[in-house]
Amino acid sequence: RQMAAAADPPPAGVASLGSMEGGQDDAASPGLRIARHLLPTTVARREGSCLICDGAIQMEDRVFPHLRVDDAVTGWRYRWAHAECADRLCDDSNTVPVPPTCRHWLRRGHCPMLDAEMCAFWHPPEAQGAAKDSGKRRWGGRRRQVRNQYRHTSFRIWLVKQYGLDLMLSGPVLDVAGGHGWISWELVNCVGVNAVIVDPRPMETGPLAKKWAKGLYEPWRTGPVFSRWNPAVQNGDGRARPCVNPPHARIFFNAESFVRLSHELSADAAQVWLAKETTRGHNTRWTIKGLQSDAGDDHEECAGHADDEPPAKEEGGYNGGGGEAPAVRGPTEIDDANALRDIVGQTKLVIGMHPDQAAGEAAQFAVAQKLPWAVVPCCVYRKDFPNRRLHSGATVSTYQDLVGWLSELHPNTRRETLDFEGRNTVVYMLPSDYE
Repeated sequence: RQMAAAADPPPAGVASLGSMEGGQDDAASPGLRIARHLLPTTVARREGSCLICDGAIQMEDRVFPHLRVDDAVTGWRYRWAHAECADRLCDDSNTVPVPPTCRHWLRRGHCPMLDAEMCAFWHPPEAQGAAKDSGKRRWGGRRRQVRNQYRHTSFRIWLVKQYGLDLMLSGPVLDVAGGHGWISWELVNCVGVNAVIVDPRPMETGPLAKKWAKGLYEPWRTGPVFSRWNPAVQNGDGRARPCVNPPHARIFFNAESFVRLSHELSADAAQVWLAKETTRGHNTRWTIKGLQSDAGDDHEECAGHADDEPPAKEEGGYNGGGGEAPAVRGPTEIDDANALRDIVGQTKLVIGMHPDQAAGEAAQFAVAQKLPWAVVPCCVYRKDFPNRRLHSGATVSTYQDLVGWLSELHPNTRRETLDFEGRNTVVYMLPSDYE
């Protein structure tokens, strides 16, 4: 579908308008032209002025991006123009200049809107991934940093695509070692899923609540391509309703204990167990060296993503900067064993994004209960699990070994690569894989 010189242009589509201006890093392809009727346009989501006629661009007007010859001097990448104004750019052969090059195509090697046939920019094969810079550090620190700050959103969208809303809305989704709770928060507020976090660390959803209050999850801001992954969000929700924090069990996840909770423990015994584990969870802190317990049972450093999320300043604090966090309403911490038992018994999906030592526990629990699951492993923790063995008899000592060990938990496991940098392999099973 790529355009090569003046021939074989991609199909016309509709793209989301992210801004009325651009920067300097995404240049157009000079000298190349495209047939007028094949020029893709988009729907304006912000007001501005037309580059060609200087008239006002209103929201919902059809527009297209264009780069003028003299813009190389002024420093513009591109600006927007009315779709009908493209007629002024036509030559004798009724062709117009090609659109500017898609920045996602340049930087990441693929474009999500092109996949949906909704991108209005240029995608030449020779520019695919040309601006990638995977071999050098992007900022300071002793390790090369990777672009994975939106991995929770990428994983959440993948879950909706893979499992579908019918399954995810039919019962609780257990988010094992959910960290700051960002995946569960987005599942609850953006999708309407009953996601429950099991992690001894406190949630830190302040930055997301701030984005919610600004309307950054609403359709007018996300556009027609990405708003379909936020089915529970309507325009105006940022002001009309406060966001909701997901239920949170501040305990370590252990497959055997959760199976016993579901099938064996009496009500009194379950309550004693939950109280003890909750106390243990409150006495455990997350640092860049991993989980550290006041009781002394510290864990090894998770070198693979120690800098993924900053540690909480204090329990319940806001770590997003810029003042106090917006009001957040939602369930409090789970302290009733019967409530937790009901959640576990009704669970429809088990997930884990970089769940540290709980990666194997989450997968083993799901397999034992014949539940669909999706785990994105990160660190191996070979010192914590010295007895893990692959079917070949080799010890699990590398990341590839861990992915292989998870894949060997069931003959029908699957693998896929997610759309972010770093350790992005998800090992998963669908409900049909148990049949």
